[in-house]
Amino acid sequence: MSTRAPPARLLLELCLNLTNTVVPYIMSYRTREGAPRIIVTVKEIAELAGVSIGTVDRVLYKRGRVSEATKARIEDIIEKYQFTPNPIARRLKRNRSWQFIALMPRRDQDAGYWGQALAGIPVIFFDADIPDAAPLCAIGQDSFRGGYLAGRLMHLFAGKIKAPVAVLDAHGEDYHIIRRRDGFLRYAGEYHIPTLVQEYSGYKGTEISVREISLFLRKNPDLTGIFITNCMAHRVAEAVRELKKPQNLLIIGYDLIPNNRILLQEGRINAIISQRPEDQGRDALLTMYRSIVLEQKIPARVEIPLDIYFKENVPKDEVTLQF
Repeated sequence: MSTRAPPARLLLELCLNLTNTVVPYIMSYRTREGAPRIIVTVKEIAELAGVSIGTVDRVLYKRGRVSEATKARIEDIIEKYQFTPNPIARRLKRNRSWQFIALMPRRDQDAGYWGQALAGIPVIFFDADIPDAAPLCAIGQDSFRGGYLAGRLMHLFAGKIKAPVAVLDAHGEDYHIIRRRDGFLRYAGEYHIPTLVQEYSGYKGTEISVREISLFLRKNPDLTGIFITNCMAHRVAEAVRELKKPQNLLIIGYDLIPNNRILLQEGRINAIISQRPEDQGRDALLTMYRSIVLEQKIPARVEIPLDIYFKENVPKDEVTLQF
């Protein structure tokens, strides 16, 4: 087999015919001597090994039966020329999309049988993690550190704190929310900051209301500030406005959603910790693609930075309040 680079016309024809039958068998390699990358086919590997194209395909993708001697001969050729399958070309050849859905009983049903089955289904977490789970990858922030950071921000804004700081523990049954609360309380404990915690849990499709927050503020009129553990900081600000409380009540929360952004610009929210949701969503899909389609090794965890926004650095995009 010649190792000369194919003419430009041949390469162009290969590119223009990605949906033809040659595509599943396009391979690439770089010689150990560092020669230019050359495009070859599985057909050529089969000819060198004296076997069929189907046999080479079974060895490459580890499916079907092949004798040990034949397998070793094909693998020696692949190793010699450092061949790498082109999964993108294979995908183009199929010219179809796939959707995989698994409908299963509860994981604890039948003495844990279905939990074992679930362990074989590839999953990537983003935004929130689940303890004792084993996803392909978890993408998100360290929620405990985020809560600890919120405590530090509250301390920096308030200085010496005498009146309590409230933690509104929205969705208190969620693991990542619990971790944010615990991180804040850890900071408060280390610096002897008085705190009180109001837990809200059991919400299904709804969020903590302005009315509920107003009721809490009436019962606790002398607060230094409020840390709310999810994206509902804007409802805290609305409750404060409705009660006509002084603007010196500090409010710190999560997520630069439109309502939070506007009230942050107006100075009615003091700080927002952002989680880069656009990056998380994109990275989750790309990471799944790299793992399953490209068969690349992926990290067990991708850490998202703890971005802090104040009135002075919030993006100036045009947004309107949503009710």
